[in-house]
Amino acid sequence: MNNFDTIPWLKQFIDETDRSISEVFENTGSADLKEILKSQHKGGKRLRPTIIGASARLGEKPSDAVKYGAVAVELLHLASLFHDDVLDNTDSRRMHLAAQKKIGNLTSILSGDYLLTESINVMIRHLPQEVTEYFLATIKKMIKSEIYSHKLLYNLDISKKEFLQIIDEKTASLFALASSLGIRITSDNADKINRLTQFGYHLGMAYQLTDDLEDMFGLIEGSDNDLQHGYISLPVIELLNAAAEDLKPEIMQWIKHIDREKSIKLIQIMKSYSIFKIMLVEIKKYAGTARENVLGLKIEGPQQADSLNFLLDLCTYIENKTENIIATYEKIALEKPVGDKKQVYAFA
Repeated sequence: MNNFDTIPWLKQFIDETDRSISEVFENTGSADLKEILKSQHKGGKRLRPTIIGASARLGEKPSDAVKYGAVAVELLHLASLFHDDVLDNTDSRRMHLAAQKKIGNLTSILSGDYLLTESINVMIRHLPQEVTEYFLATIKKMIKSEIYSHKLLYNLDISKKEFLQIIDEKTASLFALASSLGIRITSDNADKINRLTQFGYHLGMAYQLTDDLEDMFGLIEGSDNDLQHGYISLPVIELLNAAAEDLKPEIMQWIKHIDREKSIKLIQIMKSYSIFKIMLVEIKKYAGTARENVLGLKIEGPQQADSLNFLLDLCTYIENKTENIIATYEKIALEKPVGDKKQVYAFA
């Protein structure tokens, strides 16, 4: 979601953040590393910095430290992408060649390490101690979650509880950090801090579930192919829980040897078991809780109202995106599988 280009205050904040990130890249001391970092940062959604900017405007005491908080979070997110591409052996990311396919595993890991170090450096130099401690606790939680998630790759016995714990600690924790970081710097209001933390957590859960839904098979334009890399997401878990016992062995074989034809068969079965409707309810539950938390904020003045509306729009954006993904899968489900031909679908 890049509509910040049409919101002056948000565009200004993102531009300032990007300039500071560019300074980090320029100071690497290596022309090659600088180009690697710049190429991987180019074109991202900047979703977490936008949330930080909106969160900060809901406070009462503006601070330049907010920008550095956004820089630190974006560097942390970028570091995680470099590491994820190696851990997942990803060929592409959003229609572009993955970093490790361009530069190799070692350079990709070291690039991620460099960014993580710079993220910590920025937060220590510019953020209040209590915010830095919260930041470091979030990094620790994300790393533990990554270790846990890789133990469960290709594991068709993964439970819904185990899966939700992974995205709770990896994605939702980072979103909670982003949405509360701005307000932690610009306000001492405990209710605001708590509500924005809860907003970020629930938005992060909804965001990751939607992302996973899109990336299951690699059939939607711009999506990845998670099943091919052993990532068993919630729709697959729900299907295995719902399917008739005599059908499960065949479903498991399709998942283990996934191709386009088997993907279409799985989509058809998911539709027959109402898995997409279950996912929509789950995602709307998290987005709705996120919305409720910010609607409970006490708003003062047009600046805070603008920020609140932007956060509410994020909830609606995720809900609408989920509905579009499901509509696309339902369109694919009407196909008769005809072999592993290469074809991707734009949203219906």
